[in-house]
Amino acid sequence: DNEYYLDHDFYGNENAGGTVFIDAAGADRGVRQFEIYYGHNMRNGSMFGRLDEYMDLAYLKENWLVTYYSVYNNEVRNYVPFAVIDASMDSDNEHYFNLRRFDVFYEPTDPESVAAFIGELQERSMYYFEGVDVSADDKIICLVTCTYILPNARLMVFCRELRSDETADDMNRLVNEGAARK
Repeated sequence: DNEYYLDHDFYGNENAGGTVFIDAAGADRGVRQFEIYYGHNMRNGSMFGRLDEYMDLAYLKENWLVTYYSVYNNEVRNYVPFAVIDASMDSDNEHYFNLRRFDVFYEPTDPESVAAFIGELQERSMYYFEGVDVSADDKIICLVTCTYILPNARLMVFCRELRSDETADDMNRLVNEGAARK
């Protein structure tokens, strides 16, 4: 529930810090290839309180690996960033970005529509990620928190899951050698 978990913890208790939660619209429609996770930008560093540090290229290069742990099945998945965007959520703002485009990923997916969405993400990103390619077959997650540079702004870190033929060492090298500020 996109509203409920803003001020409730994982166990349903009221908590000003809320909890990190997945966007209900995508989950309700069974979209698994593109998931959006929201968390408050907490001053104490909890939730997504350090996510805005990804606006610093040195931090991104040191903390490039995003690891996802599922409490439901003990699954561990690793992701690599491919776009970092700071944008307004106000549709009348010139820096607006429409994030919640789950329709692009409805089954059966249209590879051209997915490629266009990925291309837009890469174009809007504050960094180039040379060597980190993304395709319509990749699982994509987006980590979202508030920022205060633009009106009603959100920082969005888009990541794709590491492929079975990729190692963490290979991806570390790609990010550290190929990521650059635009």
